[in-house]
Amino acid sequence: MTQINDIRTIHEIARRAVALYQRIDYLNEQDARFALTGIADEVLTVHTEIVPLRLQEFLDADDVNFAHDIGGIHRHLEHGTPQQPARLRDCFMPRFAVP
Repeated sequence: MTQINDIRTIHEIARRAVALYQRIDYLNEQDARFALTGIADEVLTVHTEIVPLRLQEFLDADDVNFAHDIGGIHRHLEHGTPQQPARLRDCFMPRFAVP
């Protein structure tokens, strides 16, 4: 079961990702609210269904490592179905996965 502190940290990760995307003109203000929810959902899915993440280290990471994991999760996450569990394609593994 995911703890409330994990949920808070995941939302902080999503907020940081949205700010990063806006800073590099990848995301406009209008889409930011929807992106926030989608990013939080993707990180939560990876953390709870695929591989646990060191969430606080992820949040505190420098921009390069943070962007690697956020972008990699978005690009490689394949959401599950009742017949097939969620997975990360192409052997992607987040840098902040629990070893």
